[in-house]
Amino acid sequence: MPDRLLFVMLLHDHQPVGNFDKVMVEACEKAYEPALELLSEFETIRFGLHVSGPLLRWVESSRPRLAALIREAADSGRAELVGGGLGEPILPLIPERDRRGQVQAFRRHLETRYGVRVRGAWLTERVWEPALARTLAEAGVEWTAVDDHHLARAGVPAEDVLGSYVTEDDGRTVRVFAGSERLRYLIPFRGVEEVLAHLREMRRRGARAVCYADDGEKFGLWPGTWDHVHRAGWLGQFLTALEASEDWLECVTPSEAVDRLPPAGKVYLPTASYPEMEEWALPPPAQRRRARVAGSLGKAGLAEAAKPFLAGAEWRSFQARYVEVETLVSRMRAASARVAALPPGHPAGDEARRQLYLGQCNCAYWHGIFGGTYLPHLREAVVRCLMAADRTAADALGEPPLTVVRGDWNADGRPEVVLRTPALATVVVPHRGGHLATLDARRRDVDFLIALARRREAYHAEDGESAPRPAADPGAVESIHDIAQSPVGAGLALAFDAHAREGLVDRLLPPAVTPADLAGRFPPDEADLPTGEYAAESGEGPEEARVLLSRETGWRRGGSSRPVRVEKEIRLRAGAASFTVHYRVTGRGPGSDAALLGVEWNVQLLAPHAPDRYVRGADGRRVGDLASPAHLRGVPGVDLVDETRGVALRLRADRAVDVLCYPVETVSRSEAGAERVFQGTAVVLAVPVTLGEGRVEAFAITAEVGGP
Repeated sequence: MPDRLLFVMLLHDHQPVGNFDKVMVEACEKAYEPALELLSEFETIRFGLHVSGPLLRWVESSRPRLAALIREAADSGRAELVGGGLGEPILPLIPERDRRGQVQAFRRHLETRYGVRVRGAWLTERVWEPALARTLAEAGVEWTAVDDHHLARAGVPAEDVLGSYVTEDDGRTVRVFAGSERLRYLIPFRGVEEVLAHLREMRRRGARAVCYADDGEKFGLWPGTWDHVHRAGWLGQFLTALEASEDWLECVTPSEAVDRLPPAGKVYLPTASYPEMEEWALPPPAQRRRARVAGSLGKAGLAEAAKPFLAGAEWRSFQARYVEVETLVSRMRAASARVAALPPGHPAGDEARRQLYLGQCNCAYWHGIFGGTYLPHLREAVVRCLMAADRTAADALGEPPLTVVRGDWNADGRPEVVLRTPALATVVVPHRGGHLATLDARRRDVDFLIALARRREAYHAEDGESAPRPAADPGAVESIHDIAQSPVGAGLALAFDAHAREGLVDRLLPPAVTPADLAGRFPPDEADLPTGEYAAESGEGPEEARVLLSRETGWRRGGSSRPVRVEKEIRLRAGAASFTVHYRVTGRGPGSDAALLGVEWNVQLLAPHAPDRYVRGADGRRVGDLASPAHLRGVPGVDLVDETRGVALRLRADRAVDVLCYPVETVSRSEAGAERVFQGTAVVLAVPVTLGEGRVEAFAITAEVGGP
């Protein structure tokens, strides 16, 4: 054992693509800048600093004070600048070519701009898969950081972690630091002496190096931390204590630790992330079952011993939990393939890859304690980047006026149909209600259909559940992971959706339905059209593509069910910015029933109360903002307008219809507690139909994407 314990402090500062400037400024003022200014006063404390690509890009253009602090820390040798993926992606999520490309691009940027040698890579959300060892090594990475949970899953308990380890894939090696989970919960939430006591205990056990790797936001931005860390002086006291402990502890950069100590051993890490992420990736019922098991083990005094064996789901499971994430991932892969088709050295390649890498930024692809995919501005920003990458590559490669692709677009084992013109693109999902998963205004980089469904999460309060629990110690500063133990939504009569909030959603409704009925906790649907599987046929000629979708279902009234057949044929002409859907509704059985065939479009244009984003009637008059319920009777259609981005979706029927509009809102968990989020405007074109033997109702709806 060396004379002194090497303490590797690795700070990770990140803000996602599309985050609001005010949030970025607050993070700089409360966390990043004060922490780096304090660290600059302690010359003997060296550390690793990862500023994510999206945040660094913003800092270099908009925040000279922080940019200067980063450069000074690097120039002085106190901070080792750490690489990773340029767009802060979850590496296992993206194609292998992009994994290497992202890491190499970020290394080039840091080395060129700051004159440093980049040896390590931050592993986003510590999502590890065994093949990453080869990927990282081939991208020139010498070391990365996981959690000690990863090593515990491989059979090395946290108390036996002695330093950094080596792992390999196909003979390509990379060193891995095991970030201490215990330190993540101690720093900065417990007393300085308690942190030092833990480090002394690790040294006594024989550890040669201990790694703390965590978010820079906890030093001032997380709830309660500004007063605790800066006003009350916790960080200054901590750094002073570290410097005063130089007789037994030395603060070093990660690469210094790699150079000075051989690997503590060889490990093969399983697919893993940190424990909280593995729990969030589970479906809500499984999260609750896991919590009950963990509680029982805790009562038996076995919680810590059993923790490595209570692993949750792997990170990719978010694609199974959220159809919206599945769609986003599928779009990303399609954009990546189009960019990869550019010839080497093509002048459009750099810009297309830059947009693609930003579109792979991780935050919109998952949800846990932070809003993640629940935040529409993050989803929109990622979609916009991916569409720009696709458009840039498509323009360079050239494309026909009409493209039809049949296949398993979203890798769910079922076929979809992708329709594209230079102005418009959409993905038809027959087995999910014949919905449209996307509806792109391609020249404006806008997908109208990025709304998120209301679904029950594990943290939602059950009916009758009391308000969130109080803190165990009202005077303590709690980690957001502790705060997150409180259920959200108590007393709110939470509403959940049975179907995805997409486009061209067919609904058989009672004739007197209102927007409040549709938005309510138990929205009416008297058939399974929104969730059922449609039979599909498609074909195309040089001038037009057609997709015919049909479903046999039943109109449920009381205890009886009337057979009903719904057919819809999508027709898209070459080069067009619009398409028409021709409907035929056929009822069977004696007598007749009056109903509405509602065609629902869930449109997300952000900023629900902004004056430049609104619902407009076909007569050109404004109906209201995007969050205002509305019921228009006997009109030909409606427009959804976004003047800021210069885009509108026009929906028109070939007969007078009722238009029902209402906001879709979720209640989700965030670092601040419960958060109500506007997810989109539901617009239902409700067509009166009579269901009975021999009755055939036919009508058409046209959707056009364009300017306002």
